[in-house]
Amino acid sequence: MENLANIQWEALLPHINARIILEHEDEQALAQVAVGKVPSCQIDNLSNVLDVLLNKEKQINYQLSKKFITYNIKEISISLPYDHALPHYQNRFRLYDKFIGVIAKYLPNNQDFIVDIGANVGDTTALLLQYCLNPIICIEADEEFFGIMEHNLSEYNQRIIFVNSFVSGNNFKNVELVKNSGTARAVESKTKVLKSDSLESIIKKSNLGKCILLKTDTDGFDFEILLSSLSIIKKDSPILYWENEISSLKDIELAKNLLNKLANMNYTKYIVIDNFGNPLFYGCSSQWLEQINQYLLNNIYTKNNTFYYTDIVAFPEIYSHLIPQIASEYNDFIRSSNVYT
Repeated sequence: MENLANIQWEALLPHINARIILEHEDEQALAQVAVGKVPSCQIDNLSNVLDVLLNKEKQINYQLSKKFITYNIKEISISLPYDHALPHYQNRFRLYDKFIGVIAKYLPNNQDFIVDIGANVGDTTALLLQYCLNPIICIEADEEFFGIMEHNLSEYNQRIIFVNSFVSGNNFKNVELVKNSGTARAVESKTKVLKSDSLESIIKKSNLGKCILLKTDTDGFDFEILLSSLSIIKKDSPILYWENEISSLKDIELAKNLLNKLANMNYTKYIVIDNFGNPLFYGCSSQWLEQINQYLLNNIYTKNNTFYYTDIVAFPEIYSHLIPQIASEYNDFIRSSNVYT
């Protein structure tokens, strides 16, 4: 425990219900981790404290059983809110949200870390855990989803750092998170202020080293998040995976700005997947992305959608050689009847 980073202690402390007071304690070490906020008990009172904790756990499990369903992400079972849309989508569309697992399988090493922004209830991370051995930073802004994610992935604490924050350079004023069918979208509000941290500051606290894969899925804020994280992208050159939602001319301009910035950082090849999980392009240039974005915007006006958004994977030149292997495995998966690759 003495080797835990500050950000790991911050994530752990809210889940410590009590500590046992010892006869001889290291006061300096205790002060460094702020255990004064944790209720304490004498050893002779331990049985009473355990009874209270067991009753509390029973109440939590009862509430979970009433409001949640169990859903399998490959071999990992997670709890989902009863109205979460993921089971419905994956039942209708076999490929939905599966592609990132193939990306993780072909990461060039297992030492560098992955960032999952908009981690929701931990479903994407549950998939990543089964395709690679890399450590993962899970970032979720919504407090309810964050708590569910911690519960779902508690067995994997040695590989995961949990962060409850919105990612940006500044706090978003007059913004709140509104949940619907298992997602949380940031919308304008007259009274709310959404706390945020820069990705650079979150990574600095983690003490993990280099980012190899950066995924963001935040229902409309992904361009802003990536544009506010260019310092990390420039330094580490990670593979980027983002939800490419185009609903306005502003989104067109943000996407164009991001692609121009990435081109200057030697991001040369892209994979494009539609919202159902079907591949559109393997290894295309940014010019194709701009045309697809125009198509997505035009669909809003014509209301004749064949697909509604895309997922984009951006490869810097040093990792572009991975694309043929990834494409081959994903195509084999599509042509099979398997639920997972």
